[in-house]
Amino acid sequence: TCHEAWVPLRGARSRLLMSLFLGVLPSGTVLSVWDYLFSVPDQSEPSVVPLSVALAVLKLHQTPLLAVDDAGEMLSSLTRLTQQECFDGVKLIKLAHDLKLTSVQLQQLRRHHRTRLAVQVATRRQRDAASAEQRKHQLQLQGHQPTTSITTAAVPNFRSPSPTRGA
Repeated sequence: TCHEAWVPLRGARSRLLMSLFLGVLPSGTVLSVWDYLFSVPDQSEPSVVPLSVALAVLKLHQTPLLAVDDAGEMLSSLTRLTQQECFDGVKLIKLAHDLKLTSVQLQQLRRHHRTRLAVQVATRRQRDAASAEQRKHQLQLQGHQPTTSITTAAVPNFRSPSPTRGA
């Protein structure tokens, strides 16, 4: 039953909660984030705290992050910026709180972006399939025989055969 499963889930939730932003932000800032999480005035809204804090981190470092052209460089910059010991935890928590993100807004954002993401994924798959078909056609024109490559990841419930003994 759900009630019987609650005890192990509570333990897993605690382990997850204790790692929130640990290793991402300076330890003093992480403690401020955890204090904020546990002191959310409306206890029906603690699920929005991690996203609010993440958005606040991005907002605090918006200018240097938008100055880079490459996603990898942006990630490096974000890592460098969040590991600075002079990171202002109080300013971060105030900004996260001022966002006033609610669980209803979060659900609406998830629905909206899930739909957009599904469209983007479908478009990318169609583009990739068309590109693969075009490459296959070019190889055929060059006289190469098309080959198909099936990986074990593409085959559901694939089990590698056991080596035969005595062969």
